[in-house]
Amino acid sequence: LPQAIRAQLLVAEHSVEPAYQFMVTPERDLQVYAECRLANPFLQGLEAGPLVLYEGNAFLRSSRLERSEAGRELEVGLGGVPFFEVTRQQRQREQKGKQDRRGLKVSTHLAITSTFPDEVQLWVRETLPRLEGEGCELNLLGTEPAAERSGLHLTWQLTLIPGECQNLEYNYRIGYPEKNRLQWSVR
Repeated sequence: LPQAIRAQLLVAEHSVEPAYQFMVTPERDLQVYAECRLANPFLQGLEAGPLVLYEGNAFLRSSRLERSEAGRELEVGLGGVPFFEVTRQQRQREQKGKQDRRGLKVSTHLAITSTFPDEVQLWVRETLPRLEGEGCELNLLGTEPAAERSGLHLTWQLTLIPGECQNLEYNYRIGYPEKNRLQWSVR
């Protein structure tokens, strides 16, 4: 009997237009991460198999496509992408408050540059510190441009064209009793 030979055969190759979602959380990591959403435009499902993503002629990532039903949107995590430069600078200044209170003013500046070949939407998320201790308070003094705030989270949705740099800034003040030692955490 002849020995069995294992082989793979390319049955079909399809091109579909992806929609990208880019996000960055600079207080934790300056790397921009991406997710790609692909609509399955075919009348039948797609079987599992290799997936290679390009933007124009630029290779983005290889991944594995899980089986997909017809018409269902697929989400593929791309991990970190090299098309952005993100810098983060934070300044802190102690302030003497009224009576037996102290304060700390914190200013954070972010600069984000895109080299992606097309216009992109980028979500930027920063987390304000969670304060623990009696008498501690956090006051957001402002964001530029305006950010959406949900609890301790600030979110900006930016539109960037190739080569564009956008600057974001936010300021907050932490007030606490002079007798306390200040500790905070970002989660």
